[in-house]
Amino acid sequence: NVQGGNEFADSVGLMGEYGSGDMLDRQGNPMDPKDVNAFGMEWQVKPDEGDPMIFSYPEGPQWPDSRCAMPNWTDPKKKNRKKKDHAREQMVGHQEL
Repeated sequence: NVQGGNEFADSVGLMGEYGSGDMLDRQGNPMDPKDVNAFGMEWQVKPDEGDPMIFSYPEGPQWPDSRCAMPNWTDPKKKNRKKKDHAREQMVGHQEL
């Protein structure tokens, strides 16, 4: 839970619902917290649906022509990095105990 003022009390988005962190779609319906890819796709900037332009220059995949680019975990270097990141997270978690 977030402590502080109510400036963002009704905000939702890629960071989740303010206060609870619940993952909600654009209509306010709960999403599966394990499906982070679907959640990210739900919150891709969509100017044709009223989202403002948030970057100075459009780069990379742009809605509606293409969806967000997903990482390719079949690359052995990326798989190894993912394993190292997981191991590092485990070590940090044990050190905090």
